[in-house]
Amino acid sequence: MFSKQGIALSLLLFLFSVSVPIYGDPGGYRITVHIAGTPDTLCYLASYYGDKTYLIDSAFRNVKDNFVFHADTTLPTGMYVLAGEKKNKLFDFIITGQQTFTLATNTGDMTGHMKVKGSWENTLFFKYIQFIAKKKQEVHRYDSILNTIRDDYDSVKRYQTRIKKVDTEVKDYQNNLIFRNGDTFMARFMAASLEPQIPEYIFSRGGHTDSAAAFRYYKKHYWDNFDLNDDRLLRTPLFQEKFDGYINRLVLQQPDSVMAEADKILSKCKVTSGTYKYLLWHLISTYEKSNIMGMDAVFVHLVKKYIERQHYDWLNETVRKNLIDRANVLDPLLIGKPAPLMILLDTNDVPVSLYSIRSKYTIVFFWEKDCGHCQREMPVLKDFYDSSHDSLDFEVYAVCIDTSITAWKSYIREHNPDWINVNGYRSLTPDFHDLYDIRSSPVMYLLDENKVIIAKRILTGQIREILEMKNER
Repeated sequence: MFSKQGIALSLLLFLFSVSVPIYGDPGGYRITVHIAGTPDTLCYLASYYGDKTYLIDSAFRNVKDNFVFHADTTLPTGMYVLAGEKKNKLFDFIITGQQTFTLATNTGDMTGHMKVKGSWENTLFFKYIQFIAKKKQEVHRYDSILNTIRDDYDSVKRYQTRIKKVDTEVKDYQNNLIFRNGDTFMARFMAASLEPQIPEYIFSRGGHTDSAAAFRYYKKHYWDNFDLNDDRLLRTPLFQEKFDGYINRLVLQQPDSVMAEADKILSKCKVTSGTYKYLLWHLISTYEKSNIMGMDAVFVHLVKKYIERQHYDWLNETVRKNLIDRANVLDPLLIGKPAPLMILLDTNDVPVSLYSIRSKYTIVFFWEKDCGHCQREMPVLKDFYDSSHDSLDFEVYAVCIDTSITAWKSYIREHNPDWINVNGYRSLTPDFHDLYDIRSSPVMYLLDENKVIIAKRILTGQIREILEMKNER
């Protein structure tokens, strides 16, 4: 479990010197766990934090067959994980203000047979889990029956009504738990987990159900029950699940939409909150290395708006400068911006400007002779060029990034690619590494007739699809 969820032995969450407050005020914790029938002689205590799980403590089974976790400092409120000696998750539980308590169960059904002593919130937590398990069994039984009586209308309706009744019972249980225990972490966690309840019928003017209106309602009310300033929720698996569900499922996956939603979410958080720090770093990290082409624009936006213009006492100045420098490298290379000018020498020592190409499209191809990926891509691009560069009206500006001029010219003579061949190190313009962020090869940029970047860091097959699609319009 730990390796899958990225557990770290370090107590630092962020790579840029933001300290994670793993421990709270002095006072100490003593958590006793008894699991009848377990073969484990060692168990681990771990903490959720955003999308990671962090090791907190470990305990060997004592002579009373108990695992006792204890320290002189208290743990912050949140949800924690008990894991076996193979680092397999056994169950979740809650740690709040009262940090001396006992959890007793057995290997037959750990959560179902859980007994709690000394922790009211864990009593609430496991009673809720046991209630939900029972209701799931009911629904599963009704679903099984429905699969056998599909043609019996009255029976189908009767069991559908029973399923709806179970759903109502679950919602009533959740609402009662929240109402009766409003000041507890468990109640806040429960409230945060609730989905927005869309009105049963949202009608358009024509009297038909308006699915777009239902979507807008759901999105608008998504965060109603979730307090983004409650740092305790960061220490639950719910936080990342909730955030990912919003940003990935409800937001159009294009840069402008993601930027707007990122700004909106961050505006709901106090700048001093742990949630703000976590979300800002999570968003920056996610979109700097996103696999979706063009999403680096989100990274640039976040750095320029939140890092470059502001100073935080929790952000290491060296890392801040590195982020700003990285954003400044990527900014001129964003999709929709004019490609940086390169004037490089060809095999005859004649300077050739990228902007001198008059084709409708230009492929800027960075390659090197001894690169295995380049050796596989070069013939694919050459076949595409030979068969389609006239019909699709594109040219290739092939920039060799090999330092050996002799080897470069030898390769050109041997393979005879009939496009523009230039060498990156024989340049009348700044270093291509910096201009185009070249740290590996092969790398391709696709430009339009005005040399505006329309695609980048893709290979021949994807470029072929783009150009063929544009040619069909």
